Amino acid sequence: MDAFRADRINAIHDGKLLTPFIKKLLNNSIYFKNCFANCTWTLPSHLSMFTGLYPTQIKLTGKYLDRLSDKVPILTEILKDLGYITLCYTENPWVSSYFRVTKGFHKIFKNNGLSFHNIGNTEVFESINFILNLLDRFIKKRIRVKRYLDYWKKFKQVIEELNKRMLQNIFWKTLLRDYKNTINLIEKFNQILPSYLNGRPLYLFLNIMATHCPYIPQKEALNYVNITPKDFKILKNLLLNPSFYFNKINLRSKSLTEKQIKTLKKLYDSSVYYSDMIVEKLFSVLQNLGLLENSYVIITSDHGELLGSQIDHYLYGHGIYQSVLDSQIKVPLIIYHPKFYKRIIEDQVELKDVFHTILHLVGIPDDKNKYLNLQKSLINQIESNTTPKYIYGENLKLEKEIKTLIEVYKRFVKADLIQKIFSDICFLRSESYKYVKFEQNIEEFYDLINDPHEQVNIISDDLEEYHHMKHYLTGQLKKIKNLKNLTEIMTIKEKSVIRKAINDLKI
Repeated sequence: MDAFRADRINAIHDGKLLTPFIKKLLNNSIYFKNCFANCTWTLPSHLSMFTGLYPTQIKLTGKYLDRLSDKVPILTEILKDLGYITLCYTENPWVSSYFRVTKGFHKIFKNNGLSFHNIGNTEVFESINFILNLLDRFIKKRIRVKRYLDYWKKFKQVIEELNKRMLQNIFWKTLLRDYKNTINLIEKFNQILPSYLNGRPLYLFLNIMATHCPYIPQKEALNYVNITPKDFKILKNLLLNPSFYFNKINLRSKSLTEKQIKTLKKLYDSSVYYSDMIVEKLFSVLQNLGLLENSYVIITSDHGELLGSQIDHYLYGHGIYQSVLDSQIKVPLIIYHPKFYKRIIEDQVELKDVFHTILHLVGIPDDKNKYLNLQKSLINQIESNTTPKYIYGENLKLEKEIKTLIEVYKRFVKADLIQKIFSDICFLRSESYKYVKFEQNIEEFYDLINDPHEQVNIISDDLEEYHHMKHYLTGQLKKIKNLKNLTEIMTIKEKSVIRKAINDLKI
């Protein structure tokens, strides 16, 4: 589930029933109550889960932070080589071959039309664009002066944006009504799935966007929260000006109003409730196909979400540039199997270890399962009482993106945030403290027992634990940047590819 706040599942244990099916599911699950993502935004988080590597390591193996090197083995490729049929259902446009997130899947089912801003399907929009394109071709044939062509290009872009905004304002209710329903889409996926059941083991990856902003409510979940006409008016403004609200608020020129925060919370909780209905539907599909009795089901999220309130430092959304708050990195993690009994794990664990956990659960012998590090499997960690004392994570920046952001929104940016926004961030988290280090030598230190929402930076208290965690972080950075370890992993893959090529030639 994309952008799922862990506290919405934790609410079950506080007596607030937000997700009825999940509550039932926990009777046959291991529930990791304190799982933390090792990064704060989608692509590096997906790649960490699929490779067992930190974002820094992904970046070291290739040119990009958000594109995986072909030399790095990815979970789906490994499972495919082990004889699995690998299928992907995604509502996330970032999960694509361009970013190499989808390597190793036999088949990918994309439902990327789940964006409110994908307005190109309306006939009026298409008609106006058609006329603009005709005019564009006419002008380019008649005018040869580059300066005038540049003027026209800018004017055309303005007209296209005005067209889009005008139509969104007119048809926004229609667009909400026609917003794709995930439960119906999964039903279609269910009809296709049986053709891939041929006796071979099956790996399914489903990326659901129900809890991703802008938290568009579905009619099936509207009764869960009392959404009023005023709430829809606020939703309309957030829908029609997403970048404006996201950047203006997160670059700290202002905060959301109390009414907006209250509406966001209701819309988000409605989305959480709907995601619970989706999970129930998925289990029904697996049950009807006879797959559930022999399957492990892992439910998690790539990152959390900020809802604009004080406990979220008045920040909104995710991918926030200047922080690594627990609201961003704390994610749900449930591992279901019909023969499991209910277990709640309070120890903190890290999301990237899902890679080794899946390789452990498939039960392939060690001599054929070369990429498994058993010590990093979450199942092994809880059985051997070796869950990590510290969670390490990062918020790495794309420099070009940050420069563009600052240039466009420079009148909104608070001066004291500039260094934080441009800096890469790394953090170390224990069950009691969190140490945060920015690239520009800015430090933060939080007492998570007495200050769980990280409101007071106690770096000036100069605690002994601060020095210990700072020293440990220095060693951790050296360890993850050790190219020798990465080379060994990549060499295993290269040998495997060469061996397969030789066998193919022999045949």
